[in-house]
Amino acid sequence: MTIKYRSAVNYRGLGEPFLDQPLEGTVTIGQALRVMASALAGTSSKVGSTITFKGLDGTTDRIVGTFDAQNNRTSAVIDGN
Repeated sequence: MTIKYRSAVNYRGLGEPFLDQPLEGTVTIGQALRVMASALAGTSSKVGSTITFKGLDGTTDRIVGTFDAQNNRTSAVIDGN
């Protein structure tokens, strides 16, 4: 069996223009990645009925959500900027 690898794609120059492309509505790919990274790898804290996910920088609140007594999400505010 022979496995053929495609040549490496040169992604240089895609950076900012790629991340600035809209993903859904006005949310860009870069903003969505920052929000996802905060949920997957950032720190979180829960105070009362509010949970906050910090960005990878450790200071920016990327997701702030609230929930009711049954732990149903009642609101979520995201900041991907």
